[in-house]
Amino acid sequence: MEPLPRHRSAYTCELDDNRWLLLLSRSPTLMNVYAILHHHGLDSLLKIIAATEKELLEIDGIKGKSAKRIVTNIHEGLQDITVPLIIGSSGVLGESIGSKKTDALFRDLPNVLELSSKDSHRSLKKKILAIEGFSEITTDKIVERLKYAKSLLEQMTKYCTFKQQMRV
Repeated sequence: MEPLPRHRSAYTCELDDNRWLLLLSRSPTLMNVYAILHHHGLDSLLKIIAATEKELLEIDGIKGKSAKRIVTNIHEGLQDITVPLIIGSSGVLGESIGSKKTDALFRDLPNVLELSSKDSHRSLKKKILAIEGFSEITTDKIVERLKYAKSLLEQMTKYCTFKQQMRV
């Protein structure tokens, strides 16, 4: 499996994992916890999600109640979420492509991940450009990085339950 790209996010001025955890836990204080976790080797989103209470208790400054709350908040935050939310929040498609863009992308092309494997870049680009609000630069970025989005979803599947998107 290809590793996900790591880049700085303009939103948080830190790695995209910070942005993720803030969104999923809905708790701004998690940023301080993230700094502690990062310092102790839990330096990626997937490592933090996979951490157990027992592992967290081995870290100085994290006690029983905090460890339980961290694990609970992360796992509850990963339930009944949408694919566009995961992809948009992660920044995996690029810094300027967040949840609004990914919502529009998946609303108009719900099978975009499958198309990225089947269609040529040119064909996929043409389909994405037909969506209102997608420029040539944004579309090029998306087409190039959809493989990373697929990889992220494969890795996240064991931790998340996904809500089905309904087209109205």
